[in-house]
Amino acid sequence: MKFLSVILLTLSSIIGMTAHAQIKSQSDTLKIVLSDTIQVQSDTISTEPEGKKSGNRMQDTDAMMKYYFKELYTDTTSMNIDAEWFLEQAEAGDADAQRKLIEHYMYSKRENRDYEKAHKWLMRITEHPNSGCRSLLGYLYNKGKGVKKSYREAIKQYKLAIDEGETYGQCLLGLCYLNGEGVNWSLYKAARQFKQAAEKNSAMGQILYAQCHLYGIGVAVDSAKVIEWATRAANNGHPYAQRMVGDMYFSGQIARQDLKEAHKWYTKGADNREEECAYSVACMYYQANGVDHDLNNAIKYFRISAEEGYPQGQYNLANFYLSGEGVEQNVNEAIDWYNKSARGGCSDAQFELSTLYMLGDVVDQDSTKAYDYCAAAAFKGYPAALFRMGQFYLVGYKVTPHAKTALDYIRNASLMDYAPAQYTLGQFYKDGTIVDKNLKKSFGYFMKGAELGHPESQYQIALNYTRGIGTDKDLNKAVTWCRLAAEQGLPDAQYTLGLCLENGWGTAKNLAEAKEWFTLAASAGHVQAEHGLVRLSN
Repeated sequence: MKFLSVILLTLSSIIGMTAHAQIKSQSDTLKIVLSDTIQVQSDTISTEPEGKKSGNRMQDTDAMMKYYFKELYTDTTSMNIDAEWFLEQAEAGDADAQRKLIEHYMYSKRENRDYEKAHKWLMRITEHPNSGCRSLLGYLYNKGKGVKKSYREAIKQYKLAIDEGETYGQCLLGLCYLNGEGVNWSLYKAARQFKQAAEKNSAMGQILYAQCHLYGIGVAVDSAKVIEWATRAANNGHPYAQRMVGDMYFSGQIARQDLKEAHKWYTKGADNREEECAYSVACMYYQANGVDHDLNNAIKYFRISAEEGYPQGQYNLANFYLSGEGVEQNVNEAIDWYNKSARGGCSDAQFELSTLYMLGDVVDQDSTKAYDYCAAAAFKGYPAALFRMGQFYLVGYKVTPHAKTALDYIRNASLMDYAPAQYTLGQFYKDGTIVDKNLKKSFGYFMKGAELGHPESQYQIALNYTRGIGTDKDLNKAVTWCRLAAEQGLPDAQYTLGLCLENGWGTAKNLAEAKEWFTLAASAGHVQAEHGLVRLSN
């Protein structure tokens, strides 16, 4: 039963050496990997948050309930204007002030939330009929927020809310039928409650009923009805529904893909400060996906997403401040947003902070923070963090060196197609480091890294084919892989490709092209390439 609840409350997402020499070697590798990582982390805007794929994203009841008051009332006065005044008015029996207090204690910034106080004011306001808040009182009992959990009391309050005309009561009662919480489990009754609320123009009911038709929960699967009911909720101005419709048009897996339509709905939601809508429209502007590239709008909407607490939006905004792209560079501001994002569980931000504290270029070096942030990201399965933890255990960075633990971390990263991990395992099997020497396994790992586009792996494959190590000798294949690595700017590969072209090894002799590759490698300080240029000039 529980898994069906999760399904309905989501729009499914339609990612032989001595010990001393060994440590030195791995330390050098770590420096290389770090430098590569910084290039990637600092220069790339993440457009695919954790748990989100290019389609429909996770949705839950709490996220929908956040818009409870926005759907029922048009008053948008901020509690921050005069909190004492609201409290005085609420104590005097002003129902609007009481509602504003309840909204503040339940849906303000996390540090200001107080469910016990919300429960207190809900008890006060529901002493009077038709308060419009009885559904929320039931919700607190249902979730055990600010009060002891009681499904029986929740059901009682939901039914009273329905009697008072609250459509949210019907939605929440339907969720109880869906989960079998305080009532007998019934998909049919759940769908019926959602439908009744939807027909009364409840946006939350329309969203839930659309999802019923998406997954066949108590009704037939019907994509047309999914689009119809979700769009009705979006047209009712519900930001959550606007995100849902935007996702459908963006993914093209429920509705026909239409990026302009997706952009329209994301923008509507973003202008209502829905954090994932803001994030999505920011990505569209940054990537020129369905709209023209617009850096200012990208930053504008990343900021909205960040300010509304979306960790991936906070991470991207931090990237802009760190790089100075589109904004005045501000390292302190960047660190602040990275920290907020990391606290929100964003592995990208946790890993970036690990890098920054490890290098100490823009913040004071702090090995404890570098380790802890990396461990947090690795715990969530972040491939680069898993690989770095392996490096930490190899070189003894904040931990006692432990080869087996290091190997486990690096293997886990390789299983997630992290190319540097494939390359490192290839080196281990090639040299007999940590594991028994096995040239065929070594070649296999190098090939996996090469196929993932890793230039060092591609160059190693070229060397293996040149020498017949772990595979049959094949100069033609060697040149093919060497060229791929050279095209990615690897100086050793550029020099070797030039050498092949100079001598006609595995390819037709071409002195003019050889000179081009020698020149590129020499510009990166490759001494042998400089010698190659001298030979060709003579």
